[in-house]
Amino acid sequence: MRVRMVHLDDKNTDYFSLHQIKDGTDSNRSELKRKAVFLKMLIANELTDMQRICATAYWLEGEKQKDIASHLGLHKSTVSRHIKAAKKKLQNVAQYYD
Repeated sequence: MRVRMVHLDDKNTDYFSLHQIKDGTDSNRSELKRKAVFLKMLIANELTDMQRICATAYWLEGEKQKDIASHLGLHKSTVSRHIKAAKKKLQNVAQYYD
């Protein structure tokens, strides 16, 4: 079973709504870059391996949960739980830095 790792770059960070900055300055490139670096750090350091694999496949590659589950040999509900846990963990940590 092969799982392709996806790394965040300038082309796919918009998926995580990095372009929406609360103060309305959505053209601030340095702020976007800072948030992209922060998001990469969170994904690398805060998520478990399974959370990272499931979340990046779902969010960045656009795979369906049932397809991810079949690739990993898991049940669809397990993949769903990994994705929800990843989202919650990223939101909880990010709220302290935003």
